[in-house]
Amino acid sequence: MEWFVRARHWHIFLPVFLIPFIMIMAGVFLLKVYFNPALLFFLFPLSIAIGQIVLYLWMWSVVKMLADKLLDYNIGGLFYFRLAIIIPLVLTGLLLLFWMYGATLFSLGAYSMAGILYTSLFFILPIKVLVIISMFYCYLFVAKMLKTAELQRPVSFEDFFTEFILIALLPIGIWFLQPRINNLVKKNS
Repeated sequence: MEWFVRARHWHIFLPVFLIPFIMIMAGVFLLKVYFNPALLFFLFPLSIAIGQIVLYLWMWSVVKMLADKLLDYNIGGLFYFRLAIIIPLVLTGLLLLFWMYGATLFSLGAYSMAGILYTSLFFILPIKVLVIISMFYCYLFVAKMLKTAELQRPVSFEDFFTEFILIALLPIGIWFLQPRINNLVKKNS
């Protein structure tokens, strides 16, 4: 886990964005021509899951490293952050399994469009809302921890708004935030 906080910005950018992007583009252009096009249906959620898992592991390691350094400040919410990290990872895995199971049933003709709509509305939609809420809480918490570590004082939302936007604009924000995290690691080592 320490690799994430010591890594260069492009080391994080590769598995969060570039590798999933290449998987999708290879699926769109190569799988249609040379392989079974049905593999593309499985490649999209798999590439998204890879990017999400690496992103959440990066946030987990950043908060873990900064929480050890910020014992003097009452950051609060560390339990909720851990919960907010675990929820999207588990639910992303479940949705990936559900997607593959549904794709298999759909290709076998065992699913109807009404069943897909019903499942989407009553199963996937609430899960996605929970994932989005957890995701924004993680972004907020990582931004707050980063700015608190830099300023060495308690911060308000106005102080870490820029960091929150950078994290929300991933993967672009990685290019600006990871060098700052590396500087914090060097300064505290």
